[in-house]
This record gives sequence, structure tokens and C-alpha cells, in this order.
Amino acid sequence: MAQSNESEKQDTPLERDKSRIDPNTTYQVAVNQIGLVSQEIYNRFSAMLTIHGFFLAAIGLFFNSDINRQLSHLIIMGVCATGFLLCSSWRRFVTHGVQAQKFFREKAADTEIRFGNSIDIFRELTNSKSVEKSLHVCQGSTFERTAKQVIRIFEILYGFLFLLSLLVSLGQLIKIAIGTFEKVGQVIL
Repeated sequence: MAQSNESEKQDTPLERDKSRIDPNTTYQVAVNQIGLVSQEIYNRFSAMLTIHGFFLAAIGLFFNSDINRQLSHLIIMGVCATGFLLCSSWRRFVTHGVQAQKFFREKAADTEIRFGNSIDIFRELTNSKSVEKSLHVCQGSTFERTAKQVIRIFEILYGFLFLLSLLVSLGQLIKIAIGTFEKVGQVIL
């Protein structure tokens, strides 16, 4: 009975196809996926940077606007809250992209380790004097750390602008309340 289970495992299509795996194709697909994921990460980063630039421009316009001060500060607080929430999505985009990139780097490295010199591209790279390291050695990237620092700067900026707008709004409300109490005091006297 144990022998029949082993023969069933060997007869699966996946087991039969493993013997026909082309290391060049496997490696090339993994390397191409690394490039595609990297491009996706940078495109998302650029788009989010542009969106946050528009948010900050809108905040600047409302700080200097001549419309109702109370309304403009409510709009500023809303934009700041939206920007802050958008930063959390931005952080998830970066984390997800870097994880996908890491996954494909590991697949490429696994292919390098398993098939070594039978991979044409790998053989060309490692025999070249200008390139001394393969993909599984060159994994260090500071993009994730840098991107998260940029996101943190936006979060701090939104938090500061939110508090500033809130304090200005509260100051205006207090000023209105004091003026109202003065008028009530004059009527009574």
C-alpha cells in the first residue's frame, strides 16, 4: 500500500513536468517579474507622491483663502485626515511590492542554486569581470526604508497641519464666544 502511494505521487503531472523544467526560462521569468514588480512599486510611489503634492497644494490654498475661515479650516482638517489615511494605503503598497520583489528574488536565487551554470544568462554574468555577484547575493535595497521615511514625513506633516488648523479654528471659536459674552454683558448692564 505504501508503494502504491509513492507511485501515485510520481505519476502526477507536476512530478512529470519537473523533469522538463527549463532553467533558462525559469530564471528569465523570475528576473522579468523582479523588473515588473520594481516598475509597479515605483509607479505607485510616483502616483502617491503626486496625489500628496496636490493635497498639500490644496491645504496651502485654503490656509490663504478669503472664504469663511471656519469652513476653510474644516476643509483643511478633512484633507489632512484623508491624506493621513492615504499614507497607510501607501505604506501597504510599498510593503506588498517589496514582499513580491523579495519572493521573485528568492525564486531566481533558488534557480541559480539548483541549476547554476546550466543557466545561460547566469553563466554570462558570473564569467564577466564587470559583474561579480549574482542576484541572490545582490539583494540589498534601501528603497523600502526610504519610501517609508517619506511616508512618515507626510504623516507628520498632515498631523501638524491638522493640529494647527484645529487650534486656529478653536481660537476663532473662542474669539466669537468672548465677543458674544461681551455683547451679552453690555445688554445686561
